[in-house]
Amino acid sequence: MALRLVFQTLTHFRDIWASLSLLLLLMRFVAGLTEGQQFLNRLGMSPVYDDIVVPKLGTAFHDVSTIHQLTPKEKNWLSIWRDYASAAYGDVTQGWNCKACLKPILDTTELPVVLKNQDNTCKITLSINRQLQTIVVAFQGTQNVEGLRVDVNAFRVDWPSSGSGEKAPNAHFAGAQVHSGFFHSYKSIKLFPTVLDVYLDRCSDCSLAFVGHSLGGAQATISMADTLERRPELSPFTALYTFNAPRVGDLKFAQAVHDLGPLVIRVVNKKDFITTLPPKSGGFFHVGDEVWIKDDTMSLYCKTTRDEPENPRCSLSWPRDTYLPHIRDHSIAWGEPIGEQSWMSWKVFFSYIWKQVRPVLPGAAKTMMSASH
Repeated sequence: MALRLVFQTLTHFRDIWASLSLLLLLMRFVAGLTEGQQFLNRLGMSPVYDDIVVPKLGTAFHDVSTIHQLTPKEKNWLSIWRDYASAAYGDVTQGWNCKACLKPILDTTELPVVLKNQDNTCKITLSINRQLQTIVVAFQGTQNVEGLRVDVNAFRVDWPSSGSGEKAPNAHFAGAQVHSGFFHSYKSIKLFPTVLDVYLDRCSDCSLAFVGHSLGGAQATISMADTLERRPELSPFTALYTFNAPRVGDLKFAQAVHDLGPLVIRVVNKKDFITTLPPKSGGFFHVGDEVWIKDDTMSLYCKTTRDEPENPRCSLSWPRDTYLPHIRDHSIAWGEPIGEQSWMSWKVFFSYIWKQVRPVLPGAAKTMMSASH
């Protein structure tokens, strides 16, 4: 009888312990969901089953303060798009097997298709990521001498008109101007809108993410604007993520992108010089909010406004003369290289130096010739 009582007592305590353990696990699970939901809310996203995330990309990334320190989860989210920007440099025509392609989440990418123009100054990789429920449009950065000519062709051209009146498709862009080289190199791939529409039909419930590094980021910006001009109903489901990209257009262009309402985030690594070009004195402005990787321990999210598309408290707070020794910053984000060839940053850098030096070379040559006589 005593043994039975002891056994019943132990069984009772075991059941209590099991119940408490189950309750503890449930509390931890709910806490995890709450934490995850808070982050998703800050991203403007909604969770669904099987850990798949469906972005609602038309809302703000974070709307609590003007500047805040990036959280680890926010950094991880942006790192996904950094890796897609890196994958754009790889050759995926024979399969999705580049170095960045095999990273977690990217390794679930489907249906990659590559479009590029004749001189390879614009290369676009379209794909679908079912885990993110997103169509990804990734642009490659500068890779050859012809690409340098695109970079230095920094004259501003009018955004093309496609209608008239306030209800015209391009009413937001009326009077806007953009970088000639970036615009014409992107427009040279005339098949892109048709191919994108095929992807949108194939994944009708997908969001749309444009990504790119350097020149690729500039072309991604123009491509997103061009797409939303053509199909403005996509704006609430569209995002743009650029990495160490130069300025693209004037203030009217930046304001037009802001008015359309897509999520636009540009990442600047430390003192990358390329992000200060073309100069604001030439009438160029960045678009969207900035994530500034200030150093290896701190990244800041910097909100911008329609009237002030560049936050002066972030990367612009560094004195300009301190950028030059840090060209290596151009091809890195959060310690990882973007693309498989680190020397591309030097090509972009010297292309802009040449743009500045070239106009004075004839006069300098004449001066030298006069001195020799």
